[in-house]
Amino acid sequence: MVMTLEDLKSIDDESFNRLVKKAEEAANGDEELKLELMKKSIIKTLVNRLVFEEKEEASPSKIPKKPRSSRRGSVDDKSLVENEKSLKICFCSVQTKERDDHDHDYEEEEEAIKKPPLKKQRKSDNSKKKKKEMMTNYEENELGLLDPPPALDIPEEVRNHIERRLNGTDIMLVIEKKLTATDMNKGENRLSVPRKQVRADFLTEEEKQKLGNKLKKKVGIEVLMIQPCLKEATGLVLKRWNMSETFSYALIGKWTAAVVENETNGLRTGSLVQLWSFRFPKESSSKLGLGFALVNLNPGEENL
Repeated sequence: MVMTLEDLKSIDDESFNRLVKKAEEAANGDEELKLELMKKSIIKTLVNRLVFEEKEEASPSKIPKKPRSSRRGSVDDKSLVENEKSLKICFCSVQTKERDDHDHDYEEEEEAIKKPPLKKQRKSDNSKKKKKEMMTNYEENELGLLDPPPALDIPEEVRNHIERRLNGTDIMLVIEKKLTATDMNKGENRLSVPRKQVRADFLTEEEKQKLGNKLKKKVGIEVLMIQPCLKEATGLVLKRWNMSETFSYALIGKWTAAVVENETNGLRTGSLVQLWSFRFPKESSSKLGLGFALVNLNPGEENL
């Protein structure tokens, strides 16, 4: 029969408490040493208890007197070994249970830290979803530009027009945006290209200097535009508009007359468009010219 700590404690409550206190003082805070000292003391106490009970139950007339053993009392070696094994099992069970309880509590605490309360988690998920819907662009990199989105490519017919008809190179996605009412307004006559939404460093250093910075307002750059209908438009100018905290590029000149009012382009307020840049050889200059291709991703759809 395996005895538990409660069984041992019930033998003599006061003695057990004294035993525990004595073991604590001797161990000086060492839990393993404390348990070992308690185990030895309890084994000793149990042996004495068994000897006492055996003497009480035994009658001199029925049980012949046995020669004194080298151990205290008349308990044989086998009985002592079995009781010691039982106590060891008991103490191991107590220690294992304490460790398991501690590990379980720690795992629950770790899980609670990793997983926020359900309501907060749902709120966080909704916020992320809303932010993703509102912000279709990527975070800025160290150049202040947006990282290009994965697996985006210019339509094949537009690429062919650039590379075969114009001998163009260095095709880059500059921006993907929805056309605003201001972009479509005849009185404004410009396509806004906000810096925060620009995805590529499409200008040369010379062009950046020409466009100017926050302190200097300089001239624009004449560009070629391939419209969504694949017709080429000239007379457009790229300029930089400085603001208090940032700046924006803008395509002005014949933006409205040549591009917006061309119904074959199918442009409407809310149309999702891509603006691609490229380089092409100019007849009048040894330098490569700057060109843009406007792609309408949903032609003919109004108020998107």
